[in-house]
Amino acid sequence: MILQWDPRLPAFPTRRLLGHAQEACGLHWSPNHQHLTSGGNDNKTIKGGIEST
Repeated sequence: MILQWDPRLPAFPTRRLLGHAQEACGLHWSPNHQHLTSGGNDNKTIKGGIEST
């Protein structure tokens, strides 16, 4: 699970991204910040759209 935090609201993560069975070891934002690609120790690459929770 990848958690995104807003430092202005530190009590709860603003987004939770699921998909990896093991640790995510690399992240890359698209140039328009609408997609996040992650690579994990489970040998998966996941690309997803980002929506606020």
